[in-house]
Amino acid sequence: MIHYRCDRCKRDCNCQQDTCYEVHFEARPVVQAEIAFTEEGRDHLLELHELLGDIESREAELLAATQTTTSNQFQLCPECYKQFLQNPLGQNARRLLRFSAN
Repeated sequence: MIHYRCDRCKRDCNCQQDTCYEVHFEARPVVQAEIAFTEEGRDHLLELHELLGDIESREAELLAATQTTTSNQFQLCPECYKQFLQNPLGQNARRLLRFSAN
C-alpha cells in the first residue's frame, strides 16, 4: 500500500477511505511571435505554417538555453485540496492570516 502525506498540512492521507489528490505544476518561458501580414496575394496558410515552425524552434532554443522549465508535484488531503481550488495562487494569504495594521 502506498503511503500519502499531505504536502500542505502534513497529515497522513488515507486514500482507501478518502479521495487523495495530486497536483502538478509546470512553469516554462513564454515565446511570443510577431505576426505581420501586409501584402495581398500572399499564401497566408503557408506563412502561418512557417510561423508555427519558427515558434517551435525558438521555444526549443529558449528552453535549451535557459533551462528554466520547472515542474512540481504535490499530494493534498481533501480539505487542503478544497482550499487550493478556492485560491490556487495563494493571492489572499495576507488577508487570511489577518495581520494587524501596525
